[in-house]
Amino acid sequence: EMAIMANRKRRKRKAAHSQKREQPAALAENTLTRAITMRADTARDTDQSIEAVITTDSPVKVFDPQRGEILDEVLLTVGANLPQAISLTTDHDFSVKSVIGTTGDFKRMPHEIRGRNFFDDDDDATQLYKKSKSRSITDNSIEYRTDTFVYLEPGQAKNINGKRYTAG
Repeated sequence: EMAIMANRKRRKRKAAHSQKREQPAALAENTLTRAITMRADTARDTDQSIEAVITTDSPVKVFDPQRGEILDEVLLTVGANLPQAISLTTDHDFSVKSVIGTTGDFKRMPHEIRGRNFFDDDDDATQLYKKSKSRSITDNSIEYRTDTFVYLEPGQAKNINGKRYTAG
């Protein structure tokens, strides 16, 4: 199945570095997470920052808690609600120890949204920046919500915002 998120308003609450941790119980039921890809070739030592692809309109496998199954999700960039900045954390937790910087400078492009991870100047954040720059860490995850979505059954097709989507 393919979920097409049409005219969705995605509220980015925070980005977190991928680590082998369980998802905190604090995540709301309708809140999802998905991987975002850092672009190590865009690292800037002057402000300890790295650009990241936050989302694209390409299908990504996600767990749908409403259906209890994994499906292909497409997030449409046109409906995203982009804040000025969000907290960059080591996990999806708001504790002071977890915050290692911010993600901001969002750019909406035709098929993707990019942002820039700005790492703080403390030892932990600097270490994570260096590991990200050297490609030892390649991904973050983003926490988001969808307000409007369309489910397509296998073989079903639909035109959304001038583009045709077909579930495989």
